[in-house]
Amino acid sequence: MKKFSVFILILVSLFLISCADNDAHVTNITAITVFDFNDTESPAKVRLSVFAEALSPVNRGSFIAITNEQTGLSWKADTLHKAKGGTRSWTGYPCFAAPEGMNIPQGAYHFAYEDYAENSWESMFKVSYNESFLTLLSSEFPAKIKSSYLEKFVLFNEKGNLIYYGDKKDSWTDLNSAAKDYSAADVGRLCYYISSSNTMILMPPQKFERQPEREDDDD
Repeated sequence: MKKFSVFILILVSLFLISCADNDAHVTNITAITVFDFNDTESPAKVRLSVFAEALSPVNRGSFIAITNEQTGLSWKADTLHKAKGGTRSWTGYPCFAAPEGMNIPQGAYHFAYEDYAENSWESMFKVSYNESFLTLLSSEFPAKIKSSYLEKFVLFNEKGNLIYYGDKKDSWTDLNSAAKDYSAADVGRLCYYISSSNTMILMPPQKFERQPEREDDDD
């Protein structure tokens, strides 16, 4: 599944709420803590997705680096993912993960961005999430979410390409009913987004039973 590309599209759809920045060249830094459930038996894998809106052409981004101010834990990504939405563009990395045995630190982060002309910009952002989510199973959501959230339906075709991301339609009761409206739907996921803490919770992938195509009788 083209998880990273799909996740960038989801970020654009969420309008990339600004966390911090007053820089003239890089604005609207958005850090989203992603709880990604691969199955129903294990806690989520957690990653940090950091994107910044760039006023300079998005394809000029060379690398970004982030450092947690309290722990000193740092990451650098030089394989950046670029995205555009209307007249806006973003560059960043969707999969910063903590070292084994550690969690993504909360609190203030230093952000550094450099383009291929070696022009650099710096800023700050904050990360905050509910630590109790770290040990929960997917079956405990959304009941354990105590603040307001957005629920989105996500559908993919057999090749892993996104074919629908958006609100649940009135005629849908679950992912299976949503898939009936999209004949190419092969896998679906529920997504819960908590704007107050910039937290995204991705429910386990659900494989749909696809009816085999019927061949016309020659008789």
